[in-house]
Amino acid sequence: MLHYVTIIFHISTDFRGLVAQRNSNPLRYRHGHSTTPSGQR
Repeated sequence: MLHYVTIIFHISTDFRGLVAQRNSNPLRYRHGHSTTPSGQR
């Protein structure tokens, strides 16, 4: 059970980090992650 909580926690923190990075610097975000869709993980 704890393993699932860890995975969900990592995904949520990663998502928040991506959103913050995207809001702070959208141009760099687009160039850095143009090959991977936002929904893919």
